[in-house]
Amino acid sequence: MSYFIDSGGDHEENTEYEDENIGYDDSETQDIGGMFQQQVMSPSNDNGLSETPTITKRQRGPNQKNWALEGPEKLLWNRFGLPKGPRKKVARFSRYLGILAKDCSLFPISEPDFRMFNKSDNYERAWNRVKETLDLTHPRVACLESKIREKVRSKLNERWKHWKSELSKKWYKPFKNSPLRFRKPDDDRVDEDQWKVFVANNDKKKHQRMVTINKRNRSQKRMNQSTGTRTYSSLAHEYELLHGKEPDRWELFKLTHRKAGTQEPIDAASAKAIADFEEAEQRRLSMNVDITAPEIREEMYAEVLGKEKGNRVRGFGAGVTWDEVPGIHVEERGVSKEVQLLRERLEAQTKEAQEREARLMDELQRKMAEQTKKMEEMFEVRCVGMAVQKMGEMFKQCGISVDTQEDMEQTMSQFAQNISQRPSNVIFSPNDDVYRPTLPFECSDMQTD
Repeated sequence: MSYFIDSGGDHEENTEYEDENIGYDDSETQDIGGMFQQQVMSPSNDNGLSETPTITKRQRGPNQKNWALEGPEKLLWNRFGLPKGPRKKVARFSRYLGILAKDCSLFPISEPDFRMFNKSDNYERAWNRVKETLDLTHPRVACLESKIREKVRSKLNERWKHWKSELSKKWYKPFKNSPLRFRKPDDDRVDEDQWKVFVANNDKKKHQRMVTINKRNRSQKRMNQSTGTRTYSSLAHEYELLHGKEPDRWELFKLTHRKAGTQEPIDAASAKAIADFEEAEQRRLSMNVDITAPEIREEMYAEVLGKEKGNRVRGFGAGVTWDEVPGIHVEERGVSKEVQLLRERLEAQTKEAQEREARLMDELQRKMAEQTKKMEEMFEVRCVGMAVQKMGEMFKQCGISVDTQEDMEQTMSQFAQNISQRPSNVIFSPNDDVYRPTLPFECSDMQTD
């Protein structure tokens, strides 16, 4: 059965998917075009003999392309670059991405990690094929192209890992420790050479340890969701059309964790989370806190369900990261947290050193300014003294008696009056370093050199 789970929880690289008691919506995945295979099952009697008549069980076969058959498809996109409508088109688009993820020419199962495709043109070729099926001509949609590209990458990564898990469960585990495990699966989508490398990778102790850890972690899961073929973005869009506003993460949590057709939570863990959230609301109401404020809603979400981990954000859809949702509560564990603390400490020390250096520089500049001012004052006094001395010598050469400072000031005042009445004539020679103005009185004996 083909289904689409849009989860913001933590995932491991080689997750082993176990059977879950989740109700999926098959309303959009019916037998279109004879995609279901027929399997004949013959029950046996007590003697081990086959009885008649035989019972036929219908089994779903591989998905067939049912997307962009008549040209590029138009979809509605939210601000994160996730498709939100129309609902049936979103489901078909999701299945199309699943088909691409199983294409051995684009994403070979012989690679141990999806990030290896970043070093080649595999994802670029896949994105070009996806882009050809989408109508991105609308200006608003064109602005979201880079985000759409990243969300498609995230979904292809998820589908590719799920595909490898399916193959492992069906064709590797039953034949583990047997030479038969290298036999090519009876599936045309699997390349024989890639399968052999895939089995060799699965045989490695490192992979087996990862499988054991992932299996143990998944066994601790207590909370399921019932989105079926619908995505979180589609549910949020339908809620917005019905209520005239976008749902917050708690409203979406209640929509995605209830039994089909009822308001009853899907499991005990979901029921407890909803009850804890309502209790958190009542506590804040008793303290006259506005529980409709976005920051308070995020605070209660983190209080009940825990902080966001691994650069993933729950309640918005696959691929949404911390930087796209401001105001959320995040948690960094282990080495990352220690590194973050060291980084913050180093940044604080660097900032303190920069502030101290700035203070020292300001003090130095202030002292330099004061010293410069004193030097300028001393230079000015010295220049005035030299000027007075020179003027006295010049007056003596002209036969003017300036024995005291008062005589000098009176003589200067008289010259100033004469200058206003008689403009000076400037005599300048190219061989002279300075110009020598003619004085407003006769002084034929004065030496100008």
